[in-house]
Amino acid sequence: MVQTEPGKRFHAYRWLLGWYTKLKGRGLPTYDNLHTYLTTVEIDSRLKVDEVTRLQEYQTRQKETLQLPSTPAVDVYALPTSKEKEEHPPTEHISAPHEAQALSRSRGEDARRKALQQLPLPARAEKMLALLQQDGFDLTKCVQDQITVIAGNQRGGKGTLMAILAVISQAVTPTLKVHYFTAGGDIYPFQCERLVCRYTYDVGGSDADAQVAKALFSYLKQMDNAADGTYQDVLLVIDEAVALSGYLAPDQREWMIKFLFTRASKKGAQIFIVLHGKNLSSWVGNKTGGMADTFKTGAAFIGCEATSVQVSPLKKIAVATGRYFLTEATNFERSREDGVIGTVPAWLKEVTHPVNGQPDPARTLLTFFPELLVDDVVLLARKRVQGAYFTAMDERSTLEQLLQQDAEEPDTEAAIAIDDEFFHVVITVIASATTVPVSFHAIRNSRRWEGNNPSVRTLRRALEQLVCEKRVKGSEKDGYSIEAY
Repeated sequence: MVQTEPGKRFHAYRWLLGWYTKLKGRGLPTYDNLHTYLTTVEIDSRLKVDEVTRLQEYQTRQKETLQLPSTPAVDVYALPTSKEKEEHPPTEHISAPHEAQALSRSRGEDARRKALQQLPLPARAEKMLALLQQDGFDLTKCVQDQITVIAGNQRGGKGTLMAILAVISQAVTPTLKVHYFTAGGDIYPFQCERLVCRYTYDVGGSDADAQVAKALFSYLKQMDNAADGTYQDVLLVIDEAVALSGYLAPDQREWMIKFLFTRASKKGAQIFIVLHGKNLSSWVGNKTGGMADTFKTGAAFIGCEATSVQVSPLKKIAVATGRYFLTEATNFERSREDGVIGTVPAWLKEVTHPVNGQPDPARTLLTFFPELLVDDVVLLARKRVQGAYFTAMDERSTLEQLLQQDAEEPDTEAAIAIDDEFFHVVITVIASATTVPVSFHAIRNSRRWEGNNPSVRTLRRALEQLVCEKRVKGSEKDGYSIEAY
């Protein structure tokens, strides 16, 4: 403390006292810890250092020197070891040595998690990267280019690595906007500004995946029309890229691939593409228009591997080994000479996948970043965030929905009278909705119609009349709400 600059000692004492209390008297932060903290402290210009110094000298002469017991130094930024004494000893009898070791490891991981969660998101992410690197898993190698393609066979861990990178990227840069497009129902529950998946749409299965593909195509078209650098604060995640592109017309699919590998980087976004296949040609095909070499150098490629696990006498399932490596576009199964990324450490496999019961590193990572965990991915997928990035995508989706509704209507619609009772049901549906504005589709499919749902044309005329009378406000495109008086 003698070496501490006058004016900062009060902050130093207060900071040390805080950590001494937090550590329950078992130690104090190291000199390096204290030095790092003091670099962030600024001396108040109103402080009169000379007067404080004279007062301190007087107090020193008036009191006896107290010899305090020595206190060991503790690195507060380091993770506690499994040998540290726990505050609450186990109440259950440990019957075998391996059970005791498992309990010790579990408590050690809990302590590690709690210690890290005290750090701000960016510092926590940097610490996680350092810990993973110490255990032989270097995530910094994964981002060799603005566009990263994670490729390999089924159940090789492609989506897992994508989710890990997305979570860490958000933690390092909390202002990052993640836009996540995927096919299928296996959605990783990390926070993102916009999630577009099969849960986003009222249809299910492959029909919903086709809608996701069309939305992605519209999104990329709008990105292509934007000025260079417009998407600098965006992380675009395209999971199941092969499946999504399969729903597009051949010319649309060709355009999307060319854009991603030739022009997308100019827009500023960081892009992660999850690709199922053994090489790049399995996605782009052989007809590349002379741009094969451009495609191969337009992104960094990461490979992974899977193995089989016996789950019953007559059943095996494919699971990821957790090993990742940089690879070439011509063969995703072969690692580059200098491309070893490493293997996911055991402590990042505590949480299991909710479907197959296998270790899930991505969901385990989210326990270290609970702020980025989403409890309900269906609700997130249904949440339509308005913004300039999604204008073309949302307009196309709304237009297609209206066209589909008109196509489903018969030429001769049932004679349903638009009377006061009809208007009352419409207003009740809008007023009782939990989220506003209420979409046209939601009003028409409400249970309050008791199975006698009106036709599109009938409901459209009723809503137009209510809007004209200013009893309801909104439009078919933007949704409806009750007019406030």
